[in-house]
Amino acid sequence: MSLFVPLAAIVTSLRWVMVSLRLYGIDKTKDRILSKKEKKMTTQERVEDTFRQYRKKQIAEMRPYIDGEDISRINVGDVSPKVGDFVARDPENHDDQWLVTADFFNRNYEPLTFD
Repeated sequence: MSLFVPLAAIVTSLRWVMVSLRLYGIDKTKDRILSKKEKKMTTQERVEDTFRQYRKKQIAEMRPYIDGEDISRINVGDVSPKVGDFVARDPENHDDQWLVTADFFNRNYEPLTFD
């Protein structure tokens, strides 16, 4: 019984420490104390603040869209295919194909060249 009392007291103390840390702004996703600026931010503002830039490591397999082709196997979403658009496919599953608009393609891709 004497061992139980100190153990219960320790557990209770740890719970209070955890509650206090939450009150003082511990960010669980980053495991650090939030700055004064971050404490004033809404959750949505903190979510937006976590975006970082990443570069893809893979090579995309694409081909130009051919006007009038059967698009029943291509996921086009809510876009109507146009000349200049591209059809991309999953390198590991060639049946998984989707449309990439010309504008998106031109902003994000360039041909792979072998020198």
